[in-house]
Amino acid sequence: MTDIHARPFFDSPSRREKELAQQELAADIAAFQKTGGRVQVLGNTPMKKGKSRRQVIEGRLPAKKEKAA
Repeated sequence: MTDIHARPFFDSPSRREKELAQQELAADIAAFQKTGGRVQVLGNTPMKKGKSRRQVIEGRLPAKKEKAA
C-alpha cells in the first residue's frame, strides 16, 4: 500500500504534542481577548441529508397543481 491508502502511524502527532498545541492556542486566544479582540463563536451547522440515487435520477420538481376556477 502507498501513503495514499494509509497514513503511517508514526506521522501522527502524539498526545503530548496535541496538548501542547491546545495550550498554545488557548494562550493566544486569551492574549487576543486581553488586548480587546473579540472572538465570534459559531454554532453547529446542520448537515444536509444526502439524496438517494433514485432521488438524484428522478430529481424533477413535483408537478404544480392548477388552481380551481
